[in-house]
Amino acid sequence: MIILNFTFPQSIFALQKEISMKYISAILLVFVVIFSSGCKQQETPVTEPTIFEDYFIRYLSQEKQLKAQAVFGIGDMVTTATAFVPVGGAAFMSSGMEMRKISDDLVRYTQEMNTEYQKSFRFRYKNTLGQANNYEISMTPVQDFFIQSEVSKSNGLDLVINGGLLAEGETLVFIFSDQNSVAASFDINGPTKDISYHLPPEAIKNLTPGAGKLYIVKKTNKNESLDHREIHAEIEFYTNDLDIEIVE
Repeated sequence: MIILNFTFPQSIFALQKEISMKYISAILLVFVVIFSSGCKQQETPVTEPTIFEDYFIRYLSQEKQLKAQAVFGIGDMVTTATAFVPVGGAAFMSSGMEMRKISDDLVRYTQEMNTEYQKSFRFRYKNTLGQANNYEISMTPVQDFFIQSEVSKSNGLDLVINGGLLAEGETLVFIFSDQNSVAASFDINGPTKDISYHLPPEAIKNLTPGAGKLYIVKKTNKNESLDHREIHAEIEFYTNDLDIEIVE
């Protein structure tokens, strides 16, 4: 009698073990995906707040005096922004600016110097991430101006202004004074197409005939929105005084 001895090969048990391991791995993978998704949903994205930048430049050509000012705020809106003090302060034309705390909500950076007027003006500071933020502003100055008529209370006056061509956002302010120190002003807003201007009699109607003076202020006013930055910038350029004679 022949007795057959049946022996199951080990490969069958190995196959069962492999199937079990794959099943367990699949279950673990599902749990990992669900857990990761839950973590991602709970994460709050980090957002950089808005910095509100206010720049002002005034140049007096008679004294060759330049004054620059910068103020920074931080928040969601300019009306609720609080003072922002950049690490390392602020710089103007590569030189550090003097910091002055005006109040809890206002810190002002200033710099004054005697220099020639520059083609452009540059400010620099570091944002909340420590990255350098730069801002550059420029405006063509008034080189000189000439009166080509009488300064008449009846007819007004005609002028030619080198550097007087205005772009959008630029203004010329004509400031008169008479021998009694009474002042009058008249504004022309850009854009304009010529450097010749006529000022109407209304510009000097309150002045007394006789000796007087005239100087011009050229201004630019800019608003820009950049990445997490809201910027307001102004330049004012003051000419020399010009002696005038006011007639009826």
